Amino acid sequence: MCSHPVLTQPDFEKPFFLQTDASAYGVGTILSQEGEHHAVASQKPKLHPITYYSATFTPTEQNYDIYEQELLAIMKALTHWQHYLGWTKTPFTILTDHANLQYWKAPQKLNHHTARWHADLQEYDFVIKHIPGKINTSANKLSCPPNTDQGENDNQDQMLLKPKLFINAAHLLMLPESSKRNLMALIHDHPTARHPGCGETIRKATEVLPWTGMCQWISDYIKGCAICQQNKILTHQPKIPLYQITMKEGTLPFQQIVIVTNSFLFLYNTT
Repeated sequence: MCSHPVLTQPDFEKPFFLQTDASAYGVGTILSQEGEHHAVASQKPKLHPITYYSATFTPTEQNYDIYEQELLAIMKALTHWQHYLGWTKTPFTILTDHANLQYWKAPQKLNHHTARWHADLQEYDFVIKHIPGKINTSANKLSCPPNTDQGENDNQDQMLLKPKLFINAAHLLMLPESSKRNLMALIHDHPTARHPGCGETIRKATEVLPWTGMCQWISDYIKGCAICQQNKILTHQPKIPLYQITMKEGTLPFQQIVIVTNSFLFLYNTT
């Protein structure tokens, strides 16, 4: 801050340059403008920094792919410096070492957040220019702030489901028929059980004493339960069987005509 080059004040008559970079856990951006010119006219003027910005990713943003993280770095920078870049007279230049960002306007399949970012980018007047990574060292250093979680141990030794939720097949028993029926008398036939359905009965049996082939056995047992079948609600209307009209053997086509009106059946012989 006190040595050359120090930060300069923005000049809104000059174009801005936004240098961005993203790491696995943070973003770093530099807003600058053209500074002093070289003595040799063929060399381009150096970029003089105006301000710096650094931020870390949330745990959700750390799981984004590299394209989304690089695009998110641009979105964070534009949001942070919207008062500078939201109304520029000339297009500003975004400098990035991720070449794929140059094709952000090309047709592609977007998810919900990248689609929202693409819509927000339409509000700015800019061009994207690719620069080699060895030139983008300043923004790279800002994207890796010290004393931050670098995500080295992310998603390691994660237990999605507790071991007690799994049934070890080696521990399943081969119960005799009498033990199975005694269990059904307790969890299904008892008045307090109130004859639950197949899924609920299987859940209760799993908590008490699971055995091999339990689901199929319980399903067959409930299908044979008289009380369950008596109180079962029919969800499908039974179909009335078709009535086959009797006719004499050897009847020719259109020799016999049938007319049905309400509940009456009339037969006419054309001969």
